[in-house]
Amino acid sequence: MSSTSTTWTTDTNTKSGIVQIYDRSVSTLRVTSNESESAILELFADEGDDNADKWRMWVDNNDNDLHFASYSTSSWANLLTIQDGGNVGIGESSPASKLHLTGTMQVGIDGTGYDVKFYGDTSGQYMLWDE
Repeated sequence: MSSTSTTWTTDTNTKSGIVQIYDRSVSTLRVTSNESESAILELFADEGDDNADKWRMWVDNNDNDLHFASYSTSSWANLLTIQDGGNVGIGESSPASKLHLTGTMQVGIDGTGYDVKFYGDTSGQYMLWDE
């Protein structure tokens, strides 16, 4: 089903099936799910459904976390998770701290780096990687 209406109001334009919006201004888009299901929003870079440009954002009904994933090599790859308690995971579905990174992190580029400081619990104490 395609919508040609440019005005949507809460709870009055219920659509079932697939809703496609092309070149229309929508100030608020609310995606809700049925009880015990995840609320999923899928985004495509073009009108085709070839999965090469497919992204997904969803709220998992099991943990209430916000997830971002891309579709590649025939499966979903979870890239970013924001937990309802504030922890953020990059490449990690269940972050165990405020920032949990699974994989390699880079600061700067080869030949143009930056100072990196790691602060400890003691005031004024840190470890420095000097550029």
